[in-house]
Amino acid sequence: MTNSAVPFHVITIHNCIFEDNLMYHNGNMAFALEWTCTKNAIRNNTLYDNFGGIWLDWNNTGNIVANNSIFDSYGDGIVLLEDANDNHIANNTIVDNSMNGILCRGYDNEISDNLILRNTHNGVLLVDGGNTIRRNVIQNNSRNGVMMYTFSQHNDYNVISNNSILQNRLYAVNIGTGCAYNTISRNNIINNGEKYQAYDKGENNTFTQNYWNPWNSTDGDGDSFVDYPYVIEGNANNTDRFPLIEICVGLPLGYEFDPNTPAMSIATPPPIDSDLFSTFVGIMVPSSTFIVLLVVLVFWKKRQESLS
Repeated sequence: MTNSAVPFHVITIHNCIFEDNLMYHNGNMAFALEWTCTKNAIRNNTLYDNFGGIWLDWNNTGNIVANNSIFDSYGDGIVLLEDANDNHIANNTIVDNSMNGILCRGYDNEISDNLILRNTHNGVLLVDGGNTIRRNVIQNNSRNGVMMYTFSQHNDYNVISNNSILQNRLYAVNIGTGCAYNTISRNNIINNGEKYQAYDKGENNTFTQNYWNPWNSTDGDGDSFVDYPYVIEGNANNTDRFPLIEICVGLPLGYEFDPNTPAMSIATPPPIDSDLFSTFVGIMVPSSTFIVLLVVLVFWKKRQESLS
């Protein structure tokens, strides 16, 4: 189906299967399920160069969106609106869309095993709670890997686990104000753009047992955790207290990085040399003054030797 103003929009249908379609150059979402569509399957479709990919409207529940290729949309790849709940978004390839890979404004949805790559906004934008984001590759998106915020009340109890979140321009995970009790655990978080690869302005969110790189790789006690907590940027003053020493899930085929030479290390700085510190009594001076003092010190030492 191509060059249609409204390619495939349905209202209040149940237990249907939409599969093996090629849809491109359309002026609206390729698929839109509107007004209480339940237990349908959208699978094995190729959708490109449409206004958007797949749209699940209000009160869409129990639907499966699986094994679709969605790319080059002018909007979002997949959209779940308010009260689009308990849907399963799995094994899709969502690439090069002009907004978010997935926009989720519903709750209790599962987003798993997708490739979410090179989208112009966020890989996944979560606006409501109770969703599970797991086993995805979220890579090279132009903003954040996963962004959480809320329009009105709260965005709580999301679980982000076992993903590889790689090389996104801003943060791997960015949590906004009003988001609480979310858990981010056992993800590979590698080479995202900001110095600290996660941001938290919410409350009571938990980061634990993620693999971070660039980062320090010291494990003095051999417990498989880095000896220093990983600092999460933002006014929540959060940390990952148990950063992993090794990757915890598989990486995409062909993805390479050197875990032994991280680009950055934020370990505790080494102790100051006590002899040097006592010589200069901890005075901080410009480099030119330091050189003058050093010359004077050497001259004084030689003078003392000659007098003795």
